[in-house]
Amino acid sequence: MSSGRPDGDHGRSVCLLRAGSLSIDLTASLHDRDFTVEECELSVGSDAERCFSLLGATADPPDAIVLVTNDPAVLDATQLGSFDPVVVATSDRAVERAVHTGEYPVSGVCRVTDDSAAATLAWVVDSAIEVHEYEVRTERLRVDTALIREVNTAIVRATSQAEIERTVCERLVGTRYTLAWVASGHGSPNEIRAVAGNTDSDSDVLPLATGVDGDGPLATALATHETQVAWNAPLDERFRPDGVDGPFGVAVAPLVYEERCFGLLVVHSPNREDVDEQARELLTDIAENAAHAIQAARDRETVRQSRNRLEAITGAIPDLVIVYDENGRYEEVLTNEPVLGLAESEVLLGRTVHELLPHDTADRVLGAVRDTIETGEGQTIEYSVPFEGETYVWEARTTLLERDGGGRVVFLARDVTEAHAYQAELEAKNERLDEFASFVSHDLRNPLNVAQATLEMVEPSDGDSATYLAEARDALARMADLIEDVLALARQGAVVEDPTRTPLEPVVHRAWATVDSGDAKLDVGPDLGRVLADPDRLQQLFENLFRNSVEHGSTDDDPVTVHVARTPDGFRVVDDGPGIPPENREKVLEHGVTTHDSGTGFGLAIVDRIAAAHGWTVAVVDPPSSDPGACFEIAGVEFV
Repeated sequence: MSSGRPDGDHGRSVCLLRAGSLSIDLTASLHDRDFTVEECELSVGSDAERCFSLLGATADPPDAIVLVTNDPAVLDATQLGSFDPVVVATSDRAVERAVHTGEYPVSGVCRVTDDSAAATLAWVVDSAIEVHEYEVRTERLRVDTALIREVNTAIVRATSQAEIERTVCERLVGTRYTLAWVASGHGSPNEIRAVAGNTDSDSDVLPLATGVDGDGPLATALATHETQVAWNAPLDERFRPDGVDGPFGVAVAPLVYEERCFGLLVVHSPNREDVDEQARELLTDIAENAAHAIQAARDRETVRQSRNRLEAITGAIPDLVIVYDENGRYEEVLTNEPVLGLAESEVLLGRTVHELLPHDTADRVLGAVRDTIETGEGQTIEYSVPFEGETYVWEARTTLLERDGGGRVVFLARDVTEAHAYQAELEAKNERLDEFASFVSHDLRNPLNVAQATLEMVEPSDGDSATYLAEARDALARMADLIEDVLALARQGAVVEDPTRTPLEPVVHRAWATVDSGDAKLDVGPDLGRVLADPDRLQQLFENLFRNSVEHGSTDDDPVTVHVARTPDGFRVVDDGPGIPPENREKVLEHGVTTHDSGTGFGLAIVDRIAAAHGWTVAVVDPPSSDPGACFEIAGVEFV
């Protein structure tokens, strides 16, 4: 192989493979387009096949291959499909026609008849490389997006930090990396808490190949809280997969939430693209989502521990101490404050439980007293007492006081009504947290669709490529914002604690811009005004209403028009689609309810939740005109 490499640094390389008698000078034209050129003479048969195989396997393959030939036998004998992109340069019309008809898997063909026509070849090669690079980037984006979605779906179901870390490692090794592990990053930094991949060690603590001291990727990631990637990094040979030689790459992504580092996610791969800049962004997103999930799991554990401590403290202090005889008669009563309207304990003395408590409750109390007398073992019961229109829940423990003379029982009771209400509230909050985690992917789907559709429109030679890519980046940025906002809403509770003066009209237009609206139209009424609201949550409310109108109100022949207008105590969003039947109007605001085959039933439930967070209400009503359509009115809004 001879080199036609000119002096200087050139970004793209071409391998010029000549097979046959076509002797037109093509190197100069390629050099003029800043290509580095390597030339090689091929013969038909195994030589060509071997050359293609070697080119595809080399550590630094060329960006494109130009096969120069007028002989169709070369095309038949050469493994063209083993490398991409391949451009055929020929002066033979038959060869050109064969390539154009798709008979051979090549990226392009250029007919060159003289040195001047050869200049066109450089343009064809350039275009083939750009198309190939675009296809590779698009496919990587698709794969990365699917991986992020898969990891997110798995970690929102995890219940502990250990499970989250193990799940992330398993998902990463199951896709592209040979080894993934999580180190503590503090305290005992060489301790691996989770590991998946190529290791036969049965120890929970493994020595790291690259420690947290010095200036290596682990130390840098720990110090900067930024993802680090490195090629040809040191690797403990126990972790090297069988049959894989040569350099390895490592990437280290800190699991950081609000400046707190929970650990370091470390992955290894023998493929350089798995530790490049795009991989850095992928691992950063996964690590951030994992850190959010870890914090949520810790918050849930804190709530659980607080609840247990509260129950232990309140359980040790009774509100009421009663001594019962075997017939449930009050012999002694001790209380520090009025209990259910009984200001004086003397009112109870000498009376029985059946005189003071509902029949079913009295039976339970008397049963516990007699069981204690008969067995000598304490009993625990819970019972309800109605008082002044309210129902109070009590918990009591019994202890045998003495057996002689029929025996007496000490009855230690406490009012657990508030504890029950608190428990119900915690359970409701946990349910809301689970709901929000489950519909994160729903609200990400639409911005992702916008991004993917926009990227598909990009052609390498299209002058509008920068604009399309900017729109795609904006949609993906909105995806990250939704992750932050929805999870924050779940963690912080439903109430908007610090609303700001927010003009409605700009929020409406920003929300519409994020929706894949197609041919649908937006009509904004005059003087929408300013409201007290959380701008991000308000934008999400409009986004979900707009998506609902576009998805349910539009048809191929009749795209929907959405109107936004102010009302005396709020605003309304109306479309001119088929509308919502009256019998379904209350149901549509519940999660899981949808009339669309591809819908998840969470969009309008999110609208209702965001409105409630502001102290507003959402109602599905008749449109202001007699025409059909869906009309959502948000009321209770404070204008400023």
